[in-house]
Amino acid sequence: MEGHIAVLDAILSGKPEQAALASDKLIDFVKDMLPVLSDELPPSVFDVRMEFNQP
Repeated sequence: MEGHIAVLDAILSGKPEQAALASDKLIDFVKDMLPVLSDELPPSVFDVRMEFNQP
């Protein structure tokens, strides 16, 4: 969430260079998380057609 906020804050502050850097950091974070998510969570969690109930 913090990565998204950093991108939006930079955009709204009129700082395109800072927005680009924040966006790059967010993309790196997502790229790092994809293997973790795909290895540790069942595919059904990503099926938006199914209702996901937390215990």
